[in-house]
Amino acid sequence: MAAFCRLGARRIGLLTVLMTTALSCHANGWSDELLGLTGTSIVFDAPVVQQALQKDTRPDFGQILQQTGLKPWAGARIWLVQLVDNKPRPFVTSKVFESEANHRGLIINTALSDTDKTTLAQMLAQPKISWSNLQKLLNSQHSDALVLINSQNNTHFWQLFAPPQRFVGNLAGEGFNYLPHIWSENLAMSWQWPELKQNILIHIDGLHNFAQFKAAEKALETACVNTQVLRSFPDGVDFSCRSANNLIPEKLSLIPQLVVKPMNSNNLDEATLMGRQLAQRYVAYQWRSDIY
Repeated sequence: MAAFCRLGARRIGLLTVLMTTALSCHANGWSDELLGLTGTSIVFDAPVVQQALQKDTRPDFGQILQQTGLKPWAGARIWLVQLVDNKPRPFVTSKVFESEANHRGLIINTALSDTDKTTLAQMLAQPKISWSNLQKLLNSQHSDALVLINSQNNTHFWQLFAPPQRFVGNLAGEGFNYLPHIWSENLAMSWQWPELKQNILIHIDGLHNFAQFKAAEKALETACVNTQVLRSFPDGVDFSCRSANNLIPEKLSLIPQLVVKPMNSNNLDEATLMGRQLAQRYVAYQWRSDIY
């Protein structure tokens, strides 16, 4: 999976401190409902949601979905398996981990029979995963996705299989409870933007005419091997960006018209914010039309 950067233990600790200082205290009780409804914290960047957060009344969720183009998300059932010496083993969760998973609409299944071990081991031994066979196995587990975790040297290496998509990542040991948030962001983004696949979602605000749109599209070509328009709004566009070298921020920082928009933290808890940051699948920019 393309990613912006790889975060080590020191970076995770620093991000935790920085983000915690920016948190608010869930002044609006509907924030968690909206997060669960869409599955992704990206919805909180939408102007209609930012405006609603300034008011004391509950917003119309139907209107939010209509204006953002997002769909209701039903959550996901994850079959969680640990790999020890490349052999499937039952995974032992904790109450905190399961609480974080439930918060993001994920149901964790850790059941693993001897037959499951054999079937899964044989499947993983193949040079290429058979999506049809994996789907049959997931159906037998009443699950939507398989997550394999291999923990070594205080680092968790994970693979998320949601046929026909595969996402991978790693996380330092102290960030373990952020994993459900990372998986939720990946799964929900696949649901909300099916054409995105494993690419990076780039949102650019401030595109008021066709000339600005074409200029922004050309700018993205400096960092993306392939770009695709996913969704357009009166004032912005969602792009899919496939990167071959994971240098999207570095290359786009050379484009003066593109200004990174800070991540909105209003009414999002620290774990949700960290999950979004660590998922490394989304970045938002503001297009400056006063620069040529």
